[in-house]
Amino acid sequence: MTDTPEAPVVIQTSAPIPVTDLKRKFTENVEFHIDVDSSRLKDAALITYLSNLNIAARLKFSDQIVMQNLLAAYLKSTVLVSIADLEELAINVILAATGKPARLPFDPAPFIEEHYELIELWLKRLDSLPLYAMHCKEDYRDEVLKYPQDEDETLAGLNFVKLIAHENFPVLMLGIEEQDYNWNKTFFNEYCFGGANLFHFFAHRNNPYFMALIGSDNPELFAKAAVPLDNAVAKTLQLTKEIEHVPSA
Repeated sequence: MTDTPEAPVVIQTSAPIPVTDLKRKFTENVEFHIDVDSSRLKDAALITYLSNLNIAARLKFSDQIVMQNLLAAYLKSTVLVSIADLEELAINVILAATGKPARLPFDPAPFIEEHYELIELWLKRLDSLPLYAMHCKEDYRDEVLKYPQDEDETLAGLNFVKLIAHENFPVLMLGIEEQDYNWNKTFFNEYCFGGANLFHFFAHRNNPYFMALIGSDNPELFAKAAVPLDNAVAKTLQLTKEIEHVPSA
């Protein structure tokens, strides 16, 4: 019989989090519920703060303007942050921008219009993923170079990799046209995602390009990765180490 993990202790707070509360993460299983409206840190400052802390956190909003401002800061951020509420907002606004069903607590149309360039940036990052699958196979790397290069070497929008693990990621990828494929030298080759490379995030069972990659090489390996597994992400990454020409995470 497997023990059920205890639910985390919820700490209601604002940012910056009081030091006495923050210290509890070292001795307890805690989750911080941050009232963004009342926080002194907002937008890019809040994202950088949360990235540095690397804590389990939920974000609470009463003001939709505050929410949308933080979402815009997240879309343009150059620091990687793991906050499920931001990932949920981001994937749904991208879904809405591509005409797919989306669930958002606000009308996305004005936001998309105001932040059109940011949305386009994320779409360009996402449109590179089919070519990254080819880039993982040494025999096809020369083919990748035949497609347009995204010469933007900034890290703006690097949190697009956090969407790969989302359950709706396959829906997000539907309808990508080959004419939109591009490759990015920095993202494809550098360890620029908080010290990890793109493959660290790409190798996820929710990613149809990754599953196709291992399926084409080793059907038995694909079958192992496709069935329900405990700790699925870690086990899938372990399995991929058997594919010699796929870069290590």
